[in-house]
Amino acid sequence: IYSFAESHGLRVVEDAAHAFGTRHKGRAIGSFGDIACFSFDPVKVVTCIDGGAVVVKDPENVELLRQMRLLGIDKDTVERYKNRRAWEYDVLRQGFRYHLSNINASIGLSQLRRAGEFIANRQSYCRLYNELLKGVSGIQVPCTDYADVSPFIYYVRVLNGRRGELIAHLRQNGIASGIHWIPVHKHTFFRKCRAGDLSVTEKVGEEILTLPLHSFMATEIVERIANAIRTFRP
Repeated sequence: IYSFAESHGLRVVEDAAHAFGTRHKGRAIGSFGDIACFSFDPVKVVTCIDGGAVVVKDPENVELLRQMRLLGIDKDTVERYKNRRAWEYDVLRQGFRYHLSNINASIGLSQLRRAGEFIANRQSYCRLYNELLKGVSGIQVPCTDYADVSPFIYYVRVLNGRRGELIAHLRQNGIASGIHWIPVHKHTFFRKCRAGDLSVTEKVGEEILTLPLHSFMATEIVERIANAIRTFRP
């Protein structure tokens, strides 16, 4: 994608909403490329309660983003948010109100200091899930050891069209599950968009199932969920 973009004078915007703390070939997502967007809503590894961040490599783009996120005003007006009020300001472009409040930012910074701890903790649960569910008939676990993955969710693939039955089985055992991802072309807004063969996408979309995962959950919870899945008879 980057090679194609470079040959056509384009920039690439990476949707890294779920990938904070994840690495690709040893490098953190967001540390290379043109533009990467992260989400810090309540269910992410690091949260600000709501909001997100955009990472760019060009200082000029940083200034542009600052203007766009705060009503299109020039940089001098930003000083008002540092208790150094600028009485004169200018509006340079169309802008929006996308900046975090100080409270949200403070929560995010406190979370950021513990990001490594959160990631390692969640990785341990995902590895335990993989270990307990490996080889279970009709269930396919992720093919990763999570060494470079900052797990936002844990999912399995339920084969043979039995996902709905497994969801009901887990519900009967007091266990919540979810379908966290639906192929984009299935949504009304995108149905008329040009598309190629999406049979693999559709197959995965029909099989994935999200299981409970959050920081500092009891190991016994993972074991109870895995035991419930093992009692399911496909």
